[in-house]
Amino acid sequence: LSDDINSTVSTLKRYIADAAARIDAELAFAKAIQHSALPSVFPPYPNRKEFDIWATMHTAKEVGGDFYDFYFVDEDTLAFLVADVSGKGIPAALFMMQSKTLLKSCAESGMSVEAVFTQANEKLCEGNDADMFVTAWMGYLNTKTGMLTFANAGHNPPLVKHADGSFT
Repeated sequence: LSDDINSTVSTLKRYIADAAARIDAELAFAKAIQHSALPSVFPPYPNRKEFDIWATMHTAKEVGGDFYDFYFVDEDTLAFLVADVSGKGIPAALFMMQSKTLLKSCAESGMSVEAVFTQANEKLCEGNDADMFVTAWMGYLNTKTGMLTFANAGHNPPLVKHADGSFT
């Protein structure tokens, strides 16, 4: 009886270790997918000298809800944003991908920053039984004039670094 119990325990430990290894591999793959969805080549626009941009993301878990993005919505307007989905882990990562895609789609359609947030909010609320949410700050930089228009959807306000090194 003791030998049978020891054999069963050994088999269960092996199954648990195998399952844990599969989960770890899947989470590593999910992390790679999530990071590949974020801009990662810097400088991203080497021919553009009127601005510089750099970003990175470090998740609290293998995957998460923090994200950033930037892209041109027309020849002279750079859209950029930072955002954070409520929660952690896989659910936050899935909602992050949905939010990022929706925000970019709205911005590239020519909407104002305010309209992007309004439209994205309406779409993200549809069928959101988990009551997840995203906070975001998004700006449009006119690279010809230097004018920045922005909107904040519940996110921490950004810091502006001045030429003398001080921040506001």
